[in-house]
This record gives sequence, structure tokens and C-alpha cells, in this order.
Amino acid sequence: MNQKIILTSKSELKGQVVLEAIKKVFPDTTFDLIQFDLEMNGPEPVGEKALISEITDHLKKARVLDSTAAFYIAMEGGVQEGEDGTNEVAMVIVENNEGVRSISRAASFPVPPKIANKVKNGIPFADAVNEEYSTTDIKNTQGFVGLLTNGVVDKKALYFQPVIIAFSRFAKIEWFKE
Repeated sequence: MNQKIILTSKSELKGQVVLEAIKKVFPDTTFDLIQFDLEMNGPEPVGEKALISEITDHLKKARVLDSTAAFYIAMEGGVQEGEDGTNEVAMVIVENNEGVRSISRAASFPVPPKIANKVKNGIPFADAVNEEYSTTDIKNTQGFVGLLTNGVVDKKALYFQPVIIAFSRFAKIEWFKE
């Protein structure tokens, strides 16, 4: 019998990342991916605490919709102020069916002031990027990181490592028992 993973996003890109990553971490297990549309549609979370709170809320909603999964995973981006200005950071949280949590962060990257100001005024990050750079559906394609790096690092690559790292805690679960 296949194990079930619940992803709190309907994003095809995020679904691909989860399936590719879980195969690397658990190569001998087969998983079925179920996707719910629980992503935020409003302003970008500002700061790590707000981002974790947003992601945690998505996970709680997913458990209400389906309490039978082996794993629940949510991933979102948010902005935070750093010494070098505003940065975008992506976070991944995986919980197993017992409620054990693993958090991992993607690399952060600088956000141009024009985008940062729009986000701070309540415009969703992807909408601000699409508006400023005349892109279409940047959120579901290369992401702003792809635009920033001329495609060297795209959104899929940005999320891949933190998803693997978050799932790896469960592959080594015995290491975390006291």
C-alpha cells in the first residue's frame, strides 16, 4: 500500500519538487501525492515568525481535510529585513502523522526596493514581480529567483534541497529520539 503525502498547494511545480525529493529520501517507498489549495492569496508574510505561522496554519487545515497521511508538507515564501535590505526567503515544514515537525529554509535572495515596497504595501510578491517586470505567472514558472539569476537557479531548484532536508529528519527519525 502506498503512503500518502498531503501538499498544501495545488502548484504543479511544488508537486514535482515534493515527488522528486521524497523519492531521493525514501527510494524504496511509494507515495501518493494529494494536493489541496491552501496557499495564501493575500499579502506576503513579513518576518520568519509570520511565515512559520502562515505555513503552520496551512498544515492544520490540511489535517482537517485529511487525517490519514503519512506526511503533510507546506512551503511558502516571505520577506524579511536583513542587513542588506529586504530579502525573500522560502521555508518548508513537513509534519508526520504523529505531529513531529521538521523545518527547513531555502536560500534567501535580495529583493529590489520597488518590489519590496509593493509587498510591504500589501501586494502579493508574485503580482508585484509580474507588474514590475512584465512577466506572466512568475509564481508558477521560474519564480523571481529564476528571473534574478537568469535561470541559473529557478524556483524548483530553490525548493528542492530544503524539501529533501525536511524529509530527511524522518528517514533518520531514530537519531532524534532521546
